[in-house]
Amino acid sequence: MRNPRRRSKKDTKPQAVYWLPWLLLVILTLAGMIFFNMYTPGEQGNRRGESQDEPRQAPAAPESAGEQSLSGLEQIPSPGTGQTASTTSTTGGGDPNEMLRRSNLMLNQGKPAEALKILKTASKLAPEDEDIQYNLGIAYARLDKIDEAINAYKKALEIMPNYAEVYNNLGNMLMRRGDLEQAVTNFAEAVRLIPDYALAHNNLGIAYARLEDHSNAVIHLKRAMELNPDYVSAHFNLASVYAGMDRDQEAISELEKTIELSPEFEPAKRMLSTLRGDTNSAVVPESTDYVGEQSNAAPADAISGTQ
Repeated sequence: MRNPRRRSKKDTKPQAVYWLPWLLLVILTLAGMIFFNMYTPGEQGNRRGESQDEPRQAPAAPESAGEQSLSGLEQIPSPGTGQTASTTSTTGGGDPNEMLRRSNLMLNQGKPAEALKILKTASKLAPEDEDIQYNLGIAYARLDKIDEAINAYKKALEIMPNYAEVYNNLGNMLMRRGDLEQAVTNFAEAVRLIPDYALAHNNLGIAYARLEDHSNAVIHLKRAMELNPDYVSAHFNLASVYAGMDRDQEAISELEKTIELSPEFEPAKRMLSTLRGDTNSAVVPESTDYVGEQSNAAPADAISGTQ
């Protein structure tokens, strides 16, 4: 009789041998799935957290009426569109892109101090963001903090050396500080980068006029008007240059055009009356240059050089 406790030769093979291959197959399958998911590239967001094909949040629309927004960038609403900044969460909730958008709105609403507060926080979170530095420069400029504005614009150019709009604004700040040669250099770089940049041509003409380089002043002011025939400030500035060159008839022609485009432009009316010999007109003060700031928000296409 066979001992019931003794296994046959057939029975001595461990039971695990039968299911071990299936277990290994399952393990290998799961490992392969994990490896595939880890190393398959997906859509990469840009530094602002959006997908690459979405538009970047940019500094606001250019200050000049009728000028285009920054190439390839989203234009923000101007005042009066019904979009206003909320009074809550004024720093944008810690997102530099949202802070940039909110700073645009604050600048559009004429609140540079509030914009500056937001932008200082944004700059700490994203110190290499050229658009934040650009807006910082504008906010400082509107608060008459010229040195701080210059530093912010220079920082923007360190990050993005081909930022034409920054060269224009930096030129304005240098001109306000009396550094006319450096202002010319920056305006000239702006028009080199964007040859049809009417605003920068206007400003370059003003800088040359202040240096008493009337020939170059006329060239660039005329170029500004070629690019934008209805550019009121360029017509007035050219009239001022002509008057300083004793080219009264040409000055009168430009002043007439200025008043045709902007009937309430009082400096042009006063200068025209004087050049025509109107004895009832008041003495014309030294002519005011109308400098354009490439900016986030102002509704006019030219801002007084004393802004």
